[in-house]
Amino acid sequence: MRQELEDKIVYLSSLSFDNTNPLENRNSYYGDVMSDMFIASIISNLDKATALRVVEDMRKLVDISAMSTRTGLSGYPVYIRYRLDGISLMAETLRTSHEQDDQ
Repeated sequence: MRQELEDKIVYLSSLSFDNTNPLENRNSYYGDVMSDMFIASIISNLDKATALRVVEDMRKLVDISAMSTRTGLSGYPVYIRYRLDGISLMAETLRTSHEQDDQ
């Protein structure tokens, strides 16, 4: 199963990563930020157990990506892990905001 996941990550990274440094491509960076906010918004609207499971699944995929030289992401392990941390923190902040709004 891990090999199948890695194969899918290789495919996705070949479509969107295209051997460019994500920190140097501003248009891509802004798109990444918007994608991260969209993902965080979705996660924040899940129940806590499901949200935790989704974030753990994402961590698993990030770890596979960071450890595989085939994905093109292995050169940026800190970058992709920080992005995931940012998504997770943004989702938790949004969830807290929803809870406060409901009170």
